[in-house]
Amino acid sequence: MSMSLANAKFLEGNEEGLLGQFATTSGYSDLIRTVEHGDYPELDRWFESGVTDRVAQVQKELEHVAASAVSHVASTAAALLELTKGQDLLIVTNGGC
Repeated sequence: MSMSLANAKFLEGNEEGLLGQFATTSGYSDLIRTVEHGDYPELDRWFESGVTDRVAQVQKELEHVAASAVSHVASTAAALLELTKGQDLLIVTNGGC
């Protein structure tokens, strides 16, 4: 199974709200473990709730993970970071509308 990023349109049942896949569930779990063992409070909150509107803070922390984590976690963080650009609400999901 894969994990995707969505925006507010997703909450309205609009498929256009699905922005794209960024990881397998295993890759997402590795990213979560990295966040839990680091100093990433915004990512930690986001991953716990699945939703955030604190996009700029999340992006800053994703940039740090992408630059400092082991390669497979860094690539997951980089893929997720790319999908966050231009968004004002971020939702992690594993399914369609």
